[in-house]
Amino acid sequence: MTKPETRIAGFAFVAAIVGAVVWEALQRPAVHGDTAVLVRGAGGVVDCVRHRHFTRCNEFVVRRKTGDHGAGVGPFPVLQYIPAVGLRAFGVSTESTLRVLVAVSAASLVAILALAHNTLKRLAPPMWAPLATAALLASPLLWYGRTVFGEELAAAVILAAIVAVLVDARPLTVGALVAVACLTKETNPPFVLALGAVCVLARTSGKDAMRRRRLMVVAVGTTVGIMLNAGFNLLRFGSVRNTYYMQSSLYVPNAGVFGRLFSAQWIAPNGGLAWFWPAAPLLVFAIAIASYRRGEGTSWQRVGTPVVAALLVGQIALLATWWAPFGWYAWGPRLVLPLVPALLVAACVLGARSATDGFARFLTSRWLAPAGLAMTVVGLPQAVVVFHGLAVSQFFSHPLCVGPGVLVAPAQYYKCLQRTAWSKRPWMLELGMHGLSSPQGWFIAFAFTGAIVSLLYIARRAARDEVIVEPLHAGEA
Repeated sequence: MTKPETRIAGFAFVAAIVGAVVWEALQRPAVHGDTAVLVRGAGGVVDCVRHRHFTRCNEFVVRRKTGDHGAGVGPFPVLQYIPAVGLRAFGVSTESTLRVLVAVSAASLVAILALAHNTLKRLAPPMWAPLATAALLASPLLWYGRTVFGEELAAAVILAAIVAVLVDARPLTVGALVAVACLTKETNPPFVLALGAVCVLARTSGKDAMRRRRLMVVAVGTTVGIMLNAGFNLLRFGSVRNTYYMQSSLYVPNAGVFGRLFSAQWIAPNGGLAWFWPAAPLLVFAIAIASYRRGEGTSWQRVGTPVVAALLVGQIALLATWWAPFGWYAWGPRLVLPLVPALLVAACVLGARSATDGFARFLTSRWLAPAGLAMTVVGLPQAVVVFHGLAVSQFFSHPLCVGPGVLVAPAQYYKCLQRTAWSKRPWMLELGMHGLSSPQGWFIAFAFTGAIVSLLYIARRAARDEVIVEPLHAGEA
């Protein structure tokens, strides 16, 4: 068993990291991106409702120049508008609304870590909770916990929905959370539906009378979410579809560009998962392989985790059809962030039975030390950048792309995008390390290193118990 002192140290280090992110979010919030436009558009929604104008609100706002500076109601996800519209309805200013949204992101980081850890502690062998927590810490989740972007909230909501499915929460709770999870982005409902369904199928048998009912709840929640998305589109655009995002110019022109963007999202040094969040996809794929190889026959218990891995690949493929797959202006692969925590937790829960033995042997082997060192080195910029708020601005102001045709000519734009993603070294991560120029940066670096070491040590001790207990159980059988 793991010593209590080690668990206390691990908790203290994680708490120090989260506390530093929350402190920075409240003191110096980062408001990069289009969220200011969204908040002004939320003011326009309020004006539309007050004028009883319940369709084509975007045209109404632009024509009458209502709201802040006449900003239109943009194409952003419904979930981002809900808190912004509520705050603007009560007369909260744009600046104050942005600060509240940053605080929501910080709270979402806490929720993600707590939900993941507690769920795995409840539904999986002891080694999985610290292992997954380490993978979540060594990620862009830390930086997005202090920014105004909506991806952190989206990740927390989707994870909450999948956790509700996994723990067999009340049908009303599951349906409501699934519906809200579908509001995180209009392309997310199929992924939420598929992930929720596979969690039900892999954790129940065909003889379980509740299986069909649980699947129906997930399906109904997804349908409600889609209807709410359509209703908001009708309000802002006069169409059930998001007419702005349906423009052909926002999608890649050919298969060649698609292939380059697909590979860039995995391995490009300035945006790929391999550099910004390698632990999570590696865990998902490794668990999927172990689960499939150890399974007996074709069953949902065997293919459940491979389906989870396929959903991750599918998400990357879908984003590769988009003109800005990384979510630039952003830190790393922003647009894939909302689904990854839910996929990771689902993979750990569904694959625990088949993958625990193999992972336990790895965690107790000599390979853990270099793996832990790699996780620390790659993840350190994710923590330190929290105290270098100008990293993103400096990266995107760098003259990697020049010429007046960059923003108007598709060929020139995609050439620029490729050049930015594939510059010779992971310059974006290098900029993140400039956070060490402050005492706060050194503090979070120390806390991050301590957290990864402690969590992996806790996982190793728990894995050692698995390796010892397994033969005893085999002998008793």
